[in-house]
Amino acid sequence: MQGYTHTCPACDAKLKIHERYVGRTLHCPTCGTEFLADPNLADIDDIIDELVPAQKRSIPWLPITAALAVLVVAVLWLGQANRDGAFSKFFKTKRTAGQFAVLTIEGRDRVPAAMDRETVVFLVDAIEDADPGSLEALRAQGKIIDVASGTKIKIIERVGSERTARVRILEGVWTSRVVWVPVLAVQ
Repeated sequence: MQGYTHTCPACDAKLKIHERYVGRTLHCPTCGTEFLADPNLADIDDIIDELVPAQKRSIPWLPITAALAVLVVAVLWLGQANRDGAFSKFFKTKRTAGQFAVLTIEGRDRVPAAMDRETVVFLVDAIEDADPGSLEALRAQGKIIDVASGTKIKIIERVGSERTARVRILEGVWTSRVVWVPVLAVQ
C-alpha cells in the first residue's frame, strides 16, 4: 500500500492514508475530526518511519555474560589466594561455636589469653593499640597466660560486639583450659 501516515491533531491517532484518498477531506475514525489528506502536511517523523524500516537493536548478552563470569571467577580467585588481598574481607572464614581452629597472631610466637571475660576486653585493646606495657601489667597480675602460636582450640562462644571468643585449648601446656582470646587470634 502506497500512501502516508497521518497523525490526527486532536487525538494523536496514527492513521494510514492510502494514496487514492490524497487530496480529499477525511474524518478521523477515533475522534471524528476533519482533516485534509495531504502527504505534505504529514509529520516528518512519520515520513522517516515509513521510509526507514525500524531496526531492532539487541543487547549482546553473550559477551556481557562472559565478562561477568570472568569477573566473578577473578574475584573469587584473588580473594582466596591472598589472605590479606583486596577481597580478603569477603572471604575470611568466620569461626563459630563448636568449630575447631588455631590460635595465632601474625608476627608473634605467643598468643596472650585471658582467664576471664572482663580481662579479655583490656587484652583486645592492648593488642590493637600495640601497647606492650598494658600486656606486661596484665601478665604481672596473673590475669593472662601465653599460649604457643599454632595451638589447636575448640571455640565455645564468640562475642562479636567485644571482638572476643571463649575457647578450650586442645594441646600443649594449657590443654583442657578454657580461656578468652581476641577474635583476631582465632584462625
